[in-house]
Amino acid sequence: MATLLLVGYREFSRYYWNPAEEVVNKLNGIVVHGHHVVGVALPVSYRVVKRELPLILDRHDPVAVFGVGLAPSASKVVVEAVAANIAYFEDADVDGYRAKLEPVIEGGEKVLPAPVELSSVYKHCIRDRGVRARIGVSVGTYLCNVLAYTIYWWAWRRGRKALFMHIPPTNELAMRLGMDRGVAFQDIIDAVQCIIEVVVGKEPI
Repeated sequence: MATLLLVGYREFSRYYWNPAEEVVNKLNGIVVHGHHVVGVALPVSYRVVKRELPLILDRHDPVAVFGVGLAPSASKVVVEAVAANIAYFEDADVDGYRAKLEPVIEGGEKVLPAPVELSSVYKHCIRDRGVRARIGVSVGTYLCNVLAYTIYWWAWRRGRKALFMHIPPTNELAMRLGMDRGVAFQDIIDAVQCIIEVVVGKEPI
């Protein structure tokens, strides 16, 4: 059975409970269009992602890879259309490191589009099914962009598919941290799962 890789981040800063890791754990082991989903949670560490993510990708050799990370200000799942070959951290990662204008991949393209058909994601998930998602083009320059650029770069060179998704805070996280708003965890799962299904098979199950 072919593999779909789902990579998300663990806790960071005051977000000691990261919904991205929950999404990875929830979807780990499911089967989508005959493909087995393998979930991996990584620390919010530039050093670890730079060193370990390429090895994880090569080891699993997925037909498609998906990244998820928390966007505290988001109200929907944001499907990131592009990623940039730059790491610039205003806030330190979990190791206390601040990247300052470093390339994610030496010699890589300045910007990479997601190697998927975003029109299919829009049509089948956002328009037809009405999931809580939208298309975005600003993945930022923090660790989410590092993950996104790495998986886009890997996928483009192997003729595979890749997509990074920012997810909003859940209702529980918003309540714990006194945030203005959150989204039901099941709504996030429904959106992410629909997007995975469409990217892999062009039609939701």
